[in-house]
Amino acid sequence: MKEKLLTYGVFENQLKHVNDVANGLACDCLCPKCFEKLVAKNNLSNKKTPHFAHCSGAECAGAYETALHKLAKEVFFEIKKLRTPDFRREKKYFLKEGREITFDTVLIEKAVLTHTGDEIIADAIGKYKGRNLIVEFANTHFVDDAKKRKIDILNDACIEIDLSNQILDRDAIKEFLVSESEDISWISNPQLDREAQECFERYQKNLADQKILDDKKRGYIEFEEIDLELHSKEMYDKYKDEGMKFYLPDKHGIAPKCPIIHAELAFLQSLKIYNHPILKQIIDGEYWNGKIYGHFYHERYIYFQGSKVLIYPDAAITGTSTHENDAASKLFYHGLKTISEQISGKGDCYNCKHKIAWLTINGKEHSVCDWEWSKRKK
Repeated sequence: MKEKLLTYGVFENQLKHVNDVANGLACDCLCPKCFEKLVAKNNLSNKKTPHFAHCSGAECAGAYETALHKLAKEVFFEIKKLRTPDFRREKKYFLKEGREITFDTVLIEKAVLTHTGDEIIADAIGKYKGRNLIVEFANTHFVDDAKKRKIDILNDACIEIDLSNQILDRDAIKEFLVSESEDISWISNPQLDREAQECFERYQKNLADQKILDDKKRGYIEFEEIDLELHSKEMYDKYKDEGMKFYLPDKHGIAPKCPIIHAELAFLQSLKIYNHPILKQIIDGEYWNGKIYGHFYHERYIYFQGSKVLIYPDAAITGTSTHENDAASKLFYHGLKTISEQISGKGDCYNCKHKIAWLTINGKEHSVCDWEWSKRKK
């Protein structure tokens, strides 16, 4: 390992390179660590590389590191430049590449107070566009937990620069400060932390959205707390904005609310049969399967809304019916026949070209009907 020679001494509070001062004690330099007088050994006849030695001849542990630390701050103050390191959080979720910044102002050994009254002595503070970047130079002593807590309270960004792999050379330090190096790292960056968190939340949402998409493709989706088994993702995407309008309850292949039947019966609203209370409900869209049971004058009836409804009341069978009773029964029967003829062959979803998909909601089967949608498109 190459010997670490002290090549800088303090002259009037500034670092001076050994080649820039007089030889021997005439250099008038002090040790940056212990402030003992130094002897400049820069005579051309010296076998060793020019360097400083302590006047007493004693070794000063840490003098080299202290000089390196002080030199780095001087160089930073002089060039006012620094390449920020890459900022990574959650690895693949967020990456902000580092960049070279030229600061508006650089302050050295600046004392800063937190709002809690704690004081931080920052090695340097770079000011850029109204923001502060705390810069800590480290060699043997790095930012500890106590200082990190104070920095967090300040809510300023902070970078730590590890000098332990650097040499005591001004040009080398200049090059190092603007280079991409693992020895320059973030201690904190509140703004980028927030951006990373937002990015991570977007990533999580995208994952959730992708899961929904994948579930749709597999035939399952959770829809507003309803278990929806979907057999056509395309139909869901096409009709989802319409709510459940195109999802028709399907009873054994029959759609009780078939829009085609409703349209077919619309013209009956102008006929007399529309005045009958049950016929009116059927014409307006209530389900009737189109079948009449029994025989003439022998308990002829239909099933409507889950109940048995007589076409001819008991009075008609017993002979006690009035003309009005007979007229109402005949109107009912005639209306049912008219409706039955109109809806014949319609409402059967299994054989209908407008049934384009099917699904189940809470275990009940529904048809997806595009009849009304197709009608709107024309």
